[in-house]
Amino acid sequence: MAEEPDNNEILGLFDNSTQQPAEESADDQLINALLHNKKSMTLSEQGMKAVSKIFSCKRISHETIESITDRMGVHQDLQFLAPAFSTPYYSKLKMRSVDSNLAKMQDHLLQSVCMLSHNVEAATGDNKSAVLSALINIKYVVDGLSDIRREVAFRNFSPKFNKGLPSVPLDMEEKVTRMDSSERISILPKHAEALFKNVADTPQDLLSFIQRENRKRSYNNTANIEPERYVIINPNMPPNTIHQCLPFWQKIAPTDTVLLDYIINGVDIGILCEPTQHKIGKNKFSSKEEEQFIENEIKDLLRSNSIKEHDNPKWISPLMVVTTSKMRLVLDLSSLNDYIQHFSFKCESIKDVTDLLEPKAFLTSIDLSAAYHSCAVRPHQTEYLGFRWNNKTYIYLVLPFGASSAPRLFYRITNTLTATIRANGIKMTRFYDDFLITHTDKDLLTRHTEYCMNLLRAAGFSINEKKMIDTLKEELRLPQDKLDNIIKAARHISNLKRVVARQLYSLLGMIEFSSYANFLTRIKARPLQRAVNKCIGFPPNYNRYVNITTEIRQGLAWYINNIEATNGLRYNQDHASIEVYTDACNVSYGGIVYFPDYTSQSVQGYFTDDLLSKHINEKELMALSFTCFGLLQNTYNKIVNIYCDNTTTLALVHNKGSVNKIFLSSETEKLLDFFYEHRLYINLYHIPGSYNQVADRLSRTMPVTLQGPTEATLTIKAREEIKEFLLNKFNVIISVDLFASYENKFCDKFVTLFDDNRAFRRNAYSFNWQGLIDEEVIAFPPCNQVLRVLRKAGTDKCNLWLVALILCNSNEEPKAQSGTFPNFLQVALSDMDPEVSQSIQQSYSVNTQKSYSTHLRNYLNFCKENGIKDEHFSFKNLTKYLSKIATSAAPSTVNTIKNSLVAIAKLRKVTFSSHEKTLLSKLIKGIQVNNYNHDIQKYMTFDLDIILRHIENNPASMEMSIKDLTFTTITLISIVSPQRMNELARMSLDHMTLSDAWANFTIPGRSKNSTATHKFHRMHIQKYANPSLCPLTALSLYLKRTEPIRTSQNLWISYFKPHKNVTGTTLGRWIYNYYLTAGLDIGRPHNIRGAAASKYYEIAGSITNMIEAINWASEHSFFKFYHKEIGNNFGATVLSYK
Repeated sequence: MAEEPDNNEILGLFDNSTQQPAEESADDQLINALLHNKKSMTLSEQGMKAVSKIFSCKRISHETIESITDRMGVHQDLQFLAPAFSTPYYSKLKMRSVDSNLAKMQDHLLQSVCMLSHNVEAATGDNKSAVLSALINIKYVVDGLSDIRREVAFRNFSPKFNKGLPSVPLDMEEKVTRMDSSERISILPKHAEALFKNVADTPQDLLSFIQRENRKRSYNNTANIEPERYVIINPNMPPNTIHQCLPFWQKIAPTDTVLLDYIINGVDIGILCEPTQHKIGKNKFSSKEEEQFIENEIKDLLRSNSIKEHDNPKWISPLMVVTTSKMRLVLDLSSLNDYIQHFSFKCESIKDVTDLLEPKAFLTSIDLSAAYHSCAVRPHQTEYLGFRWNNKTYIYLVLPFGASSAPRLFYRITNTLTATIRANGIKMTRFYDDFLITHTDKDLLTRHTEYCMNLLRAAGFSINEKKMIDTLKEELRLPQDKLDNIIKAARHISNLKRVVARQLYSLLGMIEFSSYANFLTRIKARPLQRAVNKCIGFPPNYNRYVNITTEIRQGLAWYINNIEATNGLRYNQDHASIEVYTDACNVSYGGIVYFPDYTSQSVQGYFTDDLLSKHINEKELMALSFTCFGLLQNTYNKIVNIYCDNTTTLALVHNKGSVNKIFLSSETEKLLDFFYEHRLYINLYHIPGSYNQVADRLSRTMPVTLQGPTEATLTIKAREEIKEFLLNKFNVIISVDLFASYENKFCDKFVTLFDDNRAFRRNAYSFNWQGLIDEEVIAFPPCNQVLRVLRKAGTDKCNLWLVALILCNSNEEPKAQSGTFPNFLQVALSDMDPEVSQSIQQSYSVNTQKSYSTHLRNYLNFCKENGIKDEHFSFKNLTKYLSKIATSAAPSTVNTIKNSLVAIAKLRKVTFSSHEKTLLSKLIKGIQVNNYNHDIQKYMTFDLDIILRHIENNPASMEMSIKDLTFTTITLISIVSPQRMNELARMSLDHMTLSDAWANFTIPGRSKNSTATHKFHRMHIQKYANPSLCPLTALSLYLKRTEPIRTSQNLWISYFKPHKNVTGTTLGRWIYNYYLTAGLDIGRPHNIRGAAASKYYEIAGSITNMIEAINWASEHSFFKFYHKEIGNNFGATVLSYK
């Protein structure tokens, strides 16, 4: 670690009277130059606070990105982001370039130097020392930034992180290689003395001059690298390979022992064991032309010393010719590849190219010639690379085309070259042996290309040139020959009755590749993928024949008819963008759109009945769809930045749907079709929920117009009767409903009084009704609007059917129908007095009401989907529904739903005969038999000693993370007081009495066995002798640790921000996860009650105290449901003897 200079040394740096250094560094000269300037540079208060935060960080020699990140954090005021942060943080800062953030931070640091320098002459004593210490700290941070730049380039970051590399090449002394801890990379040019001679007095001129000089740095010391040939160290290595350029590799990668071993001794193709060949395959060529090509290639390989004759190779593989754009000789090593170790690795793709490109950018491409043949193979492995031709046997001395490990080995060797090129600020990406370079300055691009070519030649590679992507239109397009191949393959398969699965997957591979240049191909392939996967089964058998079904033909038809029309994908647009924020909760959604002209529009609404039962991920996706459909209808040719706190929604749009999730994929397809039709180019960003407050507030706070019907609403039956009356009496089919909502409408084309993206129009009074003269219009307005509707219809000369409400008793108000959630008590209690009805409702717990209402809603949705009108729970429909859900739900869940629906039926005065009850019981039993799964936890329980030993070895302490401390505390309390999870979740600090020896909790609210005389349950936790197993000790530590972050009086809070209250389900998951870490799978968190009770009964033999502690109504519950043996001890008991 570098030593920090004392105050005298610091003062000596700036006080000429005390000390005059013999030679100043460039950084010191810059500081001294700035000290003489009298004018200050402006810096915001927030920026100054952020810089002062950086001052507190002490420099540690040779830090990594992670350690610098841990110390510095994210300085949002400076828009600084360390490269080690994950993608969501990049999204939060709008994917800003890492290099631009570092440069901006350096500017702020230099401004801070100017501000602090004004106080140096006036300050005295300790004040002067403090100012100078701050300046020294700035130097430490500058060194830290240099380390980050070094680390970024050394790790070879992909361009997909928004071109996060230096924008100009570094000087020779700044070249990014692995350095010792004592070395530094200066942020200033090498000869700073020359810069200060012609500089004006103002700091701004100085900074501008430095920046200008940085941009003018030349390549004189690196561009003119001449290809040198060095003496071959290993005589067994073939000539004309990268081995003869060993000194060059030693210079650029002196510490990479694996790479240097490949250069010196040849690459290791990774043969796992000694292979044995039983049969030699025949060479594969289909024409005289290919035969002549093989003959010429072998001559060229002999001439370049890439192969040689051999009498008896250990393995002989057939030759084959692969024809793509040109013919290529390949060694068919498919049999030998079974003996070669496989490692996966990631290549850069077209997506990385588009992320790298900028508007009006120029491109050059460098293609290596026979790149694999530049890499020698270890001599003892060349005997496995044999082949025969014209009665002669040869072996490859270099890496052949056909070895499964060849691509990975080539990437491993050339990664160092890629890092070196990018470290010099060159924007480059590559795919295997093709290097693509880009820049907006044509002259600079030429110099970059020359530098790269010289570097590759110096490394021992040969170069060819060819043209690649054309950027005139800034568009990626699939070549016509590849389009023809997809159409030809799709048409050929569509005309067959069955085909080998491998051919279908070959077509899907071509379709997947085309998605880089076609916005819709991947989403349109999802139904085809589902159909193919369904046919071949699991695990997939690619040699199996697949019948071409109607579904597969329909999927192929889209590519035959539309892939040419949709070809082309823009990769660059203007920077003016639209920002979309969306969010959803269980019952409603909200979204807001910010336009480039600084205006905004919002939308919000309730989910319909068919969406209420959907998962939250599906609701989040629908929220995005409703927002885009409603607010971007008139928007074309724009960039749309979508911000969402749901990762599934972003993944669906980014990945273009899903193979397994049919509903999500179909809704994603509608959304992507909308984007394509409007030519909207989307960028996706994930943001935490705390940063998505506007959309969250819109989804949870509904205006009065959306809170539900304010007057009467027509039931579905009433609307159908009116439509049937108009059809039969007047032969009229309603086409437009003027006063409606999505939940209450006569037809699909409707008008609302509030914002709803699914509506035909908003506010029926805001447009002329004469445009509806060709429509059959109906209106069911509020009572106070009837006269206004009649007047507007007369003014606009529009014929409409008016539905008016006639009240039989003016003192009665019409009763509104049920709202979003169906209340299972509303029908049974509708005829009772309000006080009686309220008392009956209070007999059901909140959880019971939610559960019963959910089961009722799902049953009614099932009836609606199947066209069943069942308001009285017929036995036939009920059994049909239970049989349907049995395919996806556990037997216990089906039984719970059955009991709920039967209970609701009783409240609705529906009774089942004894015969029907018997059949229902048999149905549930049959479902249990069909879904039988032997669960040992049903008959036995686990031994708590396993958990207690784990807790004793890992006791609660303040050094633990909040998560670990929370898990340990809740587990201990659930063992000594095994309550129901919802009772543990209701533990509150307001109802806690805590002392050194015990803690008492009163559980508020009703429990499962609460009665009129027993309303509340109390928990008693006492101190135990063993501190490692003492729940009171763990509870005290938990309270102390969570006190600074606690925002409520609930005992259990989330261990991550914003530290909200947790439910019983979450507590159960915590306990279950803790038991898994202890090496025990308990089946369900609820099983802990039986485990603790069984252990207590086994040791104490008493039942009275246990019933009161665990809050059971009677001992019958324990013996029937919870009393289980701790392991199978019957045999051990029988065989035991004295």
